Amino acid sequence: MRAAIVATVLAAAATPRPRVVADPAVAKDPASVLKVEAHRYDSAPMELAATARSMLQEKGFVIQEQADPLFFETDWKTDRKGQKVRYRIEVVAFSTAASRIVFHKFIDDRGTTKDAGTDLDAEWALMSKIDPAAAKQIKADAPALPATPAPRRTAAPLATALPAATAAPAAVVEVEPAPTVAPTPPPTPVPPRATPTPKPKATPKLKKKSR
Repeated sequence: MRAAIVATVLAAAATPRPRVVADPAVAKDPASVLKVEAHRYDSAPMELAATARSMLQEKGFVIQEQADPLFFETDWKTDRKGQKVRYRIEVVAFSTAASRIVFHKFIDDRGTTKDAGTDLDAEWALMSKIDPAAAKQIKADAPALPATPAPRRTAAPLATALPAATAAPAAVVEVEPAPTVAPTPPPTPVPPRATPTPKPKATPKLKKKSR
């Protein structure tokens, strides 16, 4: 039974899957990801299993102990993203002082358990904890990520100039033509009034004196 489980775990590890590792420099380099997957610890299998139990319990997982101390599972737990997850841990013993571990992750999708594959985030966290020198070397060997340029602060766009207002055409005012007035003829000159000639006064007749 154990041999079959080990064979299944190793086959799953050899199957290429999309991986996500917490450290960006390692996650972006496929060779570094493979190093994390295949890492062998110079630790006794029981010691490696105990460290993995402790790390999961620190994260709030409840361990379901099995008859085999190198194989155990956790209860369901809601992670930070609101996703219910659980783990199946398998420690592969190469010798009494060399071992390998696989964190197999499952998620609850609306009541249906789905296999999420190997969780390299957990494996990377464990490596950084118990074998920091190896984690540091893997990170150092990974190609440096290009520096992310600081976002350029773009000046606020100037308000689009509105087209100059087109002058409204002058209103056409219809002016009624002034009534035509006939020119006034010049006044007819009035002839001067004749000055009456004074009549000569009658000379009184002298009465003859009687003798």
